[in-house]
Amino acid sequence: MKNSIKLSVVEGDMIYANDMAVFHARDGFENGGKKRHLLKIYLRDPDQGWGLPSLLGNKWKTVYSPNLQDSERREAWHIHHEAGLEVLQFVNG
Repeated sequence: MKNSIKLSVVEGDMIYANDMAVFHARDGFENGGKKRHLLKIYLRDPDQGWGLPSLLGNKWKTVYSPNLQDSERREAWHIHHEAGLEVLQFVNG
């Protein structure tokens, strides 16, 4: 692909990509019958992060704002796939 960088990854590697800064793609995946475990995580640094596009404001509030009455945040990270959790990707907690 024009204007792309191919990453050579091996088993155990972790790749972090800023979805707001890069477009990413991947080639086909073959792993000899093994399963791979993909997690979508949200990392942020309010001091060094870029300004948030206005279209993401509501989702960002859902992911990062307090979700308890005492202004605290309870988080539950579902790292093992369960059918139906896809619809809860921005609920977290």
